[in-house]
Amino acid sequence: MSTVFRLALLIPLLVVATRSSLVSDAYALSRTPATAAGKAIVVQNFYYALPGKADEVYRWRLHASEVRVRLGLAVGRVLRRTPTSGDEAENADLPDVVWECEYSSAEARAADIARLDASHEFDPVEAHMQTLIRQFRRAVFTISRPE
Repeated sequence: MSTVFRLALLIPLLVVATRSSLVSDAYALSRTPATAAGKAIVVQNFYYALPGKADEVYRWRLHASEVRVRLGLAVGRVLRRTPTSGDEAENADLPDVVWECEYSSAEARAADIARLDASHEFDPVEAHMQTLIRQFRRAVFTISRPE
């Protein structure tokens, strides 16, 4: 059997084996639970304003960030939703304001929360925010970085 013929038979087998390995690796990774241990995370707080209170929620969230600075905590950033169309009903299920903050790890976030809880300076900030919103939600994401 010639070398060219052998290569012609071998190359498709290598391609199939490589693809199969990649697919099974991707499947295994997708079945592995994502954990934030030791990985950077992003926390997003979603604020859904009471009718007519969106601007006040935004200003109060900015104030909350100023308080975080005084406490020596991560500031994060505040996002104000910009309507994409004139139809407010279309945007009703979206938050009016988002605060997001990146932490080096879940442990860093836990330390941030512990420090926040130890200081009662943030309590009135949270109490007032409750009078401005109809709903609050939080999401935590693990950041995937190319290796």
